[in-house]
Amino acid sequence: MTETISPDPNSTLLEYFSKQRRAFRAAPYADSVERRRRLALLKQLLVDNQTELCAAIDRDFNGRSVVETQIAEFLPTIMAIDDATRHLKAWMRAQRKWLPLLFQPASAEILPQPLGVIGIIAPWNYPLLLTLG
Repeated sequence: MTETISPDPNSTLLEYFSKQRRAFRAAPYADSVERRRRLALLKQLLVDNQTELCAAIDRDFNGRSVVETQIAEFLPTIMAIDDATRHLKAWMRAQRKWLPLLFQPASAEILPQPLGVIGIIAPWNYPLLLTLG
């Protein structure tokens, strides 16, 4: 199980990255079951915290309709999570690649795997969708 990274107003960006790197090193290549669990958790966090997130986005915009946030941010983000869950196995599947005759009888395949930890800086206009979508 991976470490949960909770918001802490006293933490710096470097501390967050450090926590994320430790979590990645602990479980660098999550299987499809774990990835589905993480996607389901993300979806549940969005649903459970929708009111608070809409209020935060409203404050950031100094007035933004809850309906706009729900339609333009939550709905497409939830749909993207569902789409990722649906296609996850195929995206994780090894892809066989052709090799020139010179290298026969060898075989080659590409195994999609995460490379590490990244930081995402979202544009201001649709922060939730453009961060998670």
